[in-house]
Amino acid sequence: MTTKQSDASHVYIRRGNKGEIVSLSLQDDPQHPEAILREADELQDFLQQIASTSNLARSDQDMARVLEDLIEILIDKDVLRITDLPEAAQSKLLHRRRMRTSLSGSMLIDDERLI
Repeated sequence: MTTKQSDASHVYIRRGNKGEIVSLSLQDDPQHPEAILREADELQDFLQQIASTSNLARSDQDMARVLEDLIEILIDKDVLRITDLPEAAQSKLLHRRRMRTSLSGSMLIDDERLI
């Protein structure tokens, strides 16, 4: 549907080179020239893909926190020394430790989520 609709049953999309939805807007603008029904299967698939990507990114963040905590435990138990790690990893871990220490001193934190 390429007609310009202004009712709430439509959103506006931009398509990629292969005809797939790559962006959407609630408003008709030059970047999003095509109106599509909110209920359209194609749009719902696009929104599901965005949600899945967001969930994966959130899971990646959670896993990074688990690994960071595991490394800290291994260091605390003298199973691993921070100097055993590559310099880039040492730098990142020390930076994260400073950030977490700074946050815990200024506000309550629980698993990196502010409460």
